[in-house]
Amino acid sequence: MYLIVAKYSDDAERKRIDYLFEKWRERIKITKPEGMVVLLDGVEERGLAEILEDLLSRVQEDKITLYKLEHVTTQIEKNEKELRASISGDEKTIGRLLNFLLARYKGVLKRESPQLREKVYEVYTRKGMAEVSLRLKESPGKVDIRVRIAGYGEVVDLLHNKLGEEMKYLEEA
Repeated sequence: MYLIVAKYSDDAERKRIDYLFEKWRERIKITKPEGMVVLLDGVEERGLAEILEDLLSRVQEDKITLYKLEHVTTQIEKNEKELRASISGDEKTIGRLLNFLLARYKGVLKRESPQLREKVYEVYTRKGMAEVSLRLKESPGKVDIRVRIAGYGEVVDLLHNKLGEEMKYLEEA
């Protein structure tokens, strides 16, 4: 049995997490704990016994469930794919075009580094979330573009294919 603690920053993110677990309910038993869930870290058996005795003096025993957990680190590596293209034009115009392209995919700008000429977006799709990094380098008459897509699961391939098609179209135009 595993306990997953998934923090979320807004209601939309909470709904995405709920949807994911609903999807997995068909294959495995998933239960959301009722009541208050508390993780006790750094407590010895004697201290635990004192806490439980204090708790049981206030709440009926059949309403208390105790599990012993150990922290597990994930061994899943992020998938990464890269796209490169050279497009005729100036850096400012191409940058705006790429911003528009990522806005179409509901990309949200997370951070920007003017020194590196890099923008990092968070893109949410039905297949999951990925981080898309754009780097631009101007050379005479054209702009070299490097797009790095990082994430987990199918979203990386999905965005790599979609953005690859868009960039191929822009190169040919």
